[in-house]
Amino acid sequence: MNIYSCDAPAAITDSAGFAECRKLVLAPIAAFRGRFLTRGGATEVLEGGWNPSRLVVLEFPDVATLKARYYSPEYQSLLELRKRTAHLGFRHRRRRVTRIRSM
Repeated sequence: MNIYSCDAPAAITDSAGFAECRKLVLAPIAAFRGRFLTRGGATEVLEGGWNPSRLVVLEFPDVATLKARYYSPEYQSLLELRKRTAHLGFRHRRRRVTRIRSM
């Protein structure tokens, strides 16, 4: 059963560093059979007050694969780069943004 992961950085603080992270993140996603359903682009909120400037939705084959990618050394090193280049917007909106659901 497929699983989906959502992310919405609140603010990019280092554009060059974040651009590098965006390039490097492709390999760990592909290695764990993930694919982008949406990445960046304009957003329009139809309800509520949440207004992300950037939204990424990934699809993985199952929870185990998603977790294996997240905890892999390749992704963990990129996560450190991402934390240095953007404020992560899901911390205070954990329920709304990062909940993982089977569809």
